Amino acid sequence: MMDHDGRTEGGFRLYSEGDLQRLKFIRYGRKLGFSLEAIRELLSIRVDPAHHTCQESKAIVEKRLSEVAQMIAELQTMQRSLRHLSDACCGDSHS
Repeated sequence: MMDHDGRTEGGFRLYSEGDLQRLKFIRYGRKLGFSLEAIRELLSIRVDPAHHTCQESKAIVEKRLSEVAQMIAELQTMQRSLRHLSDACCGDSHS
């Protein structure tokens, strides 16, 4: 959880460096296609490791690694398809 008590004279919230790191992690995770629930689980390990056993943490991480492997496989399939389309195009002429 982020503490939002601090504010500037103009009313803007002040965030700690830790808050900023969490926000960057969330944004990056979303950019990579992770759900907010998946990001929440990963953050819970990072922010509050005392409330997770090693086995719980490992299970969460392994699940995410499996998702990443699936994403990579799908991206490789897309890359092959795009490469095939690119190779089929001869340039200026339409065929």
